[in-house]
Amino acid sequence: MALALNNIGSIYFKQNDYDKANKYFVEALLLEKKSGTPKGVARLYSNIGSIYKNQNKLTQAKDYFNQSLKIYQEIGNKSGEATTITKLSIVEMDLYRLNHEGNKLDLNQILINQQKAFNLFDQINDSEGKAYSYANMSNTYKELGDMPHSNEFATKSYELAKQLGYPEVIKNAAEILKGLALIKKDYKSAYFMLELFYTMKDSINSQSIQDATIQKQFQYEYEKKLVADSIKTAEKDKVTKAQISVRDEQIKTQKTQRYALVGGVLILLIFGGFTFKRYKESQEQKKIIEEQKEVVETKSKEITDSINYAKRIQDAILPSSSELNKHLKDGFVLYLPKDIVAGDFYWMEVLKDSILLAAADCTGHGVPGAIVSVVCNGALNRAVGEFKLTEPAEILNKVRELVIETFEKSGDDAKVRDGMDISLIKLYNKTDVGADIEWAGANNPLWIIRSTRYVNNDYEIIEYKPNKQPIGKHFKQEPFTNHKIEVFKDDRLYLFTDGFADQFGGNKGKKMMYKPFKEFLLSIQHKGMDEQKLELHEYFNGWKGDLEQVDDVCVIGINIT
Repeated sequence: MALALNNIGSIYFKQNDYDKANKYFVEALLLEKKSGTPKGVARLYSNIGSIYKNQNKLTQAKDYFNQSLKIYQEIGNKSGEATTITKLSIVEMDLYRLNHEGNKLDLNQILINQQKAFNLFDQINDSEGKAYSYANMSNTYKELGDMPHSNEFATKSYELAKQLGYPEVIKNAAEILKGLALIKKDYKSAYFMLELFYTMKDSINSQSIQDATIQKQFQYEYEKKLVADSIKTAEKDKVTKAQISVRDEQIKTQKTQRYALVGGVLILLIFGGFTFKRYKESQEQKKIIEEQKEVVETKSKEITDSINYAKRIQDAILPSSSELNKHLKDGFVLYLPKDIVAGDFYWMEVLKDSILLAAADCTGHGVPGAIVSVVCNGALNRAVGEFKLTEPAEILNKVRELVIETFEKSGDDAKVRDGMDISLIKLYNKTDVGADIEWAGANNPLWIIRSTRYVNNDYEIIEYKPNKQPIGKHFKQEPFTNHKIEVFKDDRLYLFTDGFADQFGGNKGKKMMYKPFKEFLLSIQHKGMDEQKLELHEYFNGWKGDLEQVDDVCVIGINIT
């Protein structure tokens, strides 16, 4: 069943229907986890990662590929390990180019991983994998500015692909060599590689055409046989009817025939005129519709381009993945925007002796929510950077003041009520057994899950309640409460917005609520933080099913080490 679901998902993936592909992959993954094999689980983690890669959700793709790689390494599956390392290196290269936060050390690490993938492909004698590895290493050398090595590995990929006769790999190698030739101003070689690129592209497409031709041929043969059978039947009926109708035809008069002919012609003329008129009208309507469609598509593209640019701006204000990994050594951030841009965001500020970390939910989602999130993010940065505040409650008090001040300038009462809910924690750099953390919340709580193994080998959730007021205009504004909390080794801390628990789904299409959310968190406490992130993501997708995501989701998990 899991294999069948995986194959259906793969078909949808090939058709670029990623939502349906993900649905089938997740169903297959749940079955594999329940009664399947580690190899099946690893394969599905990799397939889900590929979906997120193609959707440009690179951080999520990296998480799934890492989990897949871990399993392949544990079971000693070299082919799966090599393929997953290759996928990971492509994602890491995309992240490097997208964020512009990396340096040559990052690229050198990517190169080391690509060499490792090549060695594994070599050990199992996978020539196609080796050809792909050569191409990937060529791209990395090009990014490093090492053109001789880039050219060397692209040539190796090309030569090996030629021996194997793989059009896809030849096409990729030709594209790289074309780019390198242009850099060297070797236009003759560049032109040759460009021609080769299109030749291989046509060759790949011709396979699809051949498949379609075979399908059409079968369809033609079937229809031809159907017609032949119909003609035989019709011939028999025709003979019988002819014999019966001979007598009737003899008694028909010429006058009746003439009237019938004239009447038929008149009907045809009337019907033809009506049909022609309707045709002209439909053509005019079609022309208008096509013009309107073109206008709508142009406007839609402009809007989508603007929103995608807004996403780049919003991504720039979020902590980078490298910064999170550096300061949040054993934790995760699960961030699932409902739309391209989001009202939810996560925030981090590094102080001398501590870090501040928050999960925030601004009014609305999509573009309006994203605009509010920029205002609220800026207010958090000002509270710490400009006003030098470090206590969570003091920060929230100042952020509320700044946010209200910003929106009051608009003179729009509706806008003045905009703001955010937030859970803000202060973690000291040397957090240890018996150490304190500080926390404050506006409508969003803090959950601490602590082991009770010395009592009954179980876990308990300790909930710290927030102030029941938002960061924004409120009928009863009070100072926020600052909590100093004692934490212990292996305590797990969770900050989150309401999007996870507010999702509709399940068997009856009802809202999840917080009780199932708590129960699921308790059920995965035996797993590491990276695995918890994937488990939460899968649980959310499984709960949601075919229903639309109703709100942005942000969940932060921290393990006290």
